[in-house]
Amino acid sequence: MGHHDGAVLSGVRRSANEHDLNLEALSANDVGSRFTGIRIPPGMEALFEPEGGILLAEQCVRAQMELATGLGAEVRLDKAVTTWEANDTGVIVQTANDRFEADHLVICAGAWAAAMLKPLHIPLTVRRKTVLWFDAPPDLFSRKSGFPPFCIDSPDGFFYGFPIIDNDGMKVSEHSGGQEVTDPSELDRDMRDEDVSRVQAFLRQYMPTVSTDPKRHSVCTYTMTPDENFIIDRHPNHDRVVFAAGFSGHGFKFAPVVGSMLADLVTGRHPQQPLEFLSVRRFE
Repeated sequence: MGHHDGAVLSGVRRSANEHDLNLEALSANDVGSRFTGIRIPPGMEALFEPEGGILLAEQCVRAQMELATGLGAEVRLDKAVTTWEANDTGVIVQTANDRFEADHLVICAGAWAAAMLKPLHIPLTVRRKTVLWFDAPPDLFSRKSGFPPFCIDSPDGFFYGFPIIDNDGMKVSEHSGGQEVTDPSELDRDMRDEDVSRVQAFLRQYMPTVSTDPKRHSVCTYTMTPDENFIIDRHPNHDRVVFAAGFSGHGFKFAPVVGSMLADLVTGRHPQQPLEFLSVRRFE
């Protein structure tokens, strides 16, 4: 939801046209009639994708790990990487207690990507983001009642949320904004007043029947690039190393195709998808 010519709705329409996606245009009145818990002002409109859905993140990660181990991968958890190096014959990864040697290396270090790729001086910034859950009327906002995941590009910020899935309530957060983090290892995971106030104001305006008293919260990070597009590339100084970074808060749903791109790069195959616009060289 947003204004017709805003960046979000314009981008969604362009993507739908390019990829032949099924979208339904809704006026503010249409939104209020179909999803009675939402109130958007006249002048705003919506694009509804009936084939859209929700990824349950932990279940996705578990499924991907099971598929990987079924194909022969070893999963090593709680092994913080301290250093890595590459030469003409291979790569070495050092953790606190172990040393690993291999022919190739794929780096997907999330909020620690800038540190793992420090010599490249990639302009990455890490933002602290808080996600909140609120009580809401199930007949209006549950998945069973047909309420969809949503985002609203409002004049006060870009907010998003999900229907009630379990007993935690409705998940709502602000995609825009966030506090810059110097060291992601020292991330403040306590809930702050400023984490809540903007989301509360959003709920009062657009979803007034939702409680504004958060049931629980979670704190995560966005690793931002200047243009908010990903970086997927081969290391410019080491042919044996490829990396992906800077997913800017919208990368998780792309995990399978990103994995495919990295697999192509690291095995010498030509990637099936265009990668030039995701190259690290665009920041030189």
